Amino acid sequence: MPEYSVLDLLKFSNEGKPQDFKTAFDDVMQDRISNAIDVRRDAVTDQMFNGAEEEEVEVEAEAELDADAEIEIEDEDFDVDDGSDEAVEKE
Repeated sequence: MPEYSVLDLLKFSNEGKPQDFKTAFDDVMQDRISNAIDVRRDAVTDQMFNGAEEEEVEVEAEAELDADAEIEIEDEDFDVDDGSDEAVEKE
């Protein structure tokens, strides 16, 4: 199973690949939730067995976007269905 990043989410979204987007999203979220649970479990274990003071554990989201990574977004007209009959164009 390949390791996905937020960059992959943007790429699949731009390419109109909903199944690939769902797979990548599920993988990214599973990793982040698993990491958050591990951090919390370690804090509770430390508190229970080592008498550590209870402290607020903050889990920071990692920025997985590479500074050199680029996504090609074509300048196209997009139709947006907002309930009206008018199409909205991207300028």
